[in-house]
Amino acid sequence: METLRINTETTTLVDLVEDSLLKYIKEKNLKPGDRLLHEEELSEQLGVGRNVVREALSRLRSLGILDSRKRRGIVLQEPDIKKNLEKLINPQILSRDTIIDLLELRYTLELGIIPTLFNRITDEDIKDLESILAKEVILEGVRVSMEDELEFHSRMYTITGNQIIMDLQQMLIPMYWFIHDNYDEFEVFNRKIKQERLQASHKDILQSLKSRDKKDYEEVIKRHLMAYQLYIEEYRKQSY
Repeated sequence: METLRINTETTTLVDLVEDSLLKYIKEKNLKPGDRLLHEEELSEQLGVGRNVVREALSRLRSLGILDSRKRRGIVLQEPDIKKNLEKLINPQILSRDTIIDLLELRYTLELGIIPTLFNRITDEDIKDLESILAKEVILEGVRVSMEDELEFHSRMYTITGNQIIMDLQQMLIPMYWFIHDNYDEFEVFNRKIKQERLQASHKDILQSLKSRDKKDYEEVIKRHLMAYQLYIEEYRKQSY
């Protein structure tokens, strides 16, 4: 078992064992359903106590990477990426730098789905978006409630038919609420956008989708998210 070894660059002994197990899985090209060695064998080959191995295995089980099954022992399985990330993406426990990165990810994702969105959108999708738009309540300018914002954009993401994209959007929901809870921080940028008449509402987004005008849609979605982008750029200027 020459590839199962400890990397001494990490911190605790449990960290070292966890790291070595992950590297072993990768180097051996193990697939979901493949078995690992038993605790006793791992302890012997790594030269550490079984309690250390047990804790490292427990961490990997909590991530959904490993599972213990009767008669089969420790088995590799495909982790639930969405479930794991949902546990981590919480603005209350993340640094401002990380929150900004996630806000930028949302902006990038909205632009990144455009080709897929236009390739797969149907008349039924348009009708659904029209129904969502019809019940929206405008709070001020083009601003709607966070619930309406989520419902409209979530429906657009389903058009892609890509489960990972839809899951990623759901995982970023805490970022929507961060914007809602810290709306005053975005107000200076919203005023500038309004003064320059660059506001873009869900109605504008829907019109671009109905016309199937990809170029116009890209400009509209950029204006719709412009306050976020300006906020991100200003934050990064102050950080450098």
